[in-house]
Amino acid sequence: MAVLSDQDAARTGPVTTIGMDYLMTLHAPGDPPLVIDPALTIYRTGADGWVAGPRLKGRILQPACDWLQVTPQGVLKVDVRMTLALETAIPDEPALVYVTYGGVVDMQPAIFARLQQGERLTAADLYFVITPTFRTAQADYLWLNRLQAVGRMSGLQFGVGSFVRYEIFAVT
Repeated sequence: MAVLSDQDAARTGPVTTIGMDYLMTLHAPGDPPLVIDPALTIYRTGADGWVAGPRLKGRILQPACDWLQVTPQGVLKVDVRMTLALETAIPDEPALVYVTYGGVVDMQPAIFARLQQGERLTAADLYFVITPTFRTAQADYLWLNRLQAVGRMSGLQFGVGSFVRYEIFAVT
């Protein structure tokens, strides 16, 4: 059997696959944004944010913000930090989980105009992908520290009742 060089192996395609398991849905209502300049807007998460999935359920604590930057090409770069309060076996003693994620949003001007008019957008309307990681010391949720997650926007709306919703998957 012949051994392929690294260059030949790269031409044959991937030798591994990426699997994903559904982790949770994250729903973040929006407060009015803080517009710093045309290239930077800070979106604060509203008080009624939540997460729910097969192995976890909880709420988003304040403060939680998204520093959304516009590149010269018009692509949006997401930079989010938040804390989750996840349910535990002990009522009124939630597990605190720090979440941070970057992401990329590619939205055409016509789609942005629809969003500004209050239309609810879905994943079919634009490219909007995030990469969450987690940090906690709570024993029931230490498994989150070992994950790289990937999420995709599943709902987005501006104006009254504004929100962003993601479906998030653990990379396996």
